[in-house]
Amino acid sequence: MPLIAVNGTHLFYDLAGPDGAPVVLFSNSLGATAEMWDAQARALAGRCRVLRYDTRGHGRSETTGPVRLETLTRDVIGLMDALSISSAHLVGLSMGGLTAQSLGIHYPTRVRSLVLMATAAHLPPAENWHLRAKTVREEGLGAIVDGAMTRWFTRSEERRVGKE
Repeated sequence: MPLIAVNGTHLFYDLAGPDGAPVVLFSNSLGATAEMWDAQARALAGRCRVLRYDTRGHGRSETTGPVRLETLTRDVIGLMDALSISSAHLVGLSMGGLTAQSLGIHYPTRVRSLVLMATAAHLPPAENWHLRAKTVREEGLGAIVDGAMTRWFTRSEERRVGKE
């Protein structure tokens, strides 16, 4: 299990693919791990170097104290530096998309491109996130599944073309 010390913590990571190939760095969503990108890693195998990691406090990565977006941003830069990656194509989902946007703003020379999914440039009040995190800590991820499903997916009848 590869762990690397960066920014005051240890992050789990997986780096695979041919040396010298462009790097595609995947950043996971809240409550997910690097494995959420397994299918994409397989699809890019042989053509790209794929870097996946467990965000601080997720999966096999540690956490220390409060975590802010700036912390997650420095984690990725630390990971890239430790692995001698000068720049990468960044792919982020939800929280990973926030991290990728922050990297694009604060470290533009390190970002070759951005793919942002189910993310935002502005988030609802912090209280919403604190309540969701408290619920997961006390009751597990299953307690927020229904809410996540309604935020992530529309009802099938709303997906029909031409529906008003």
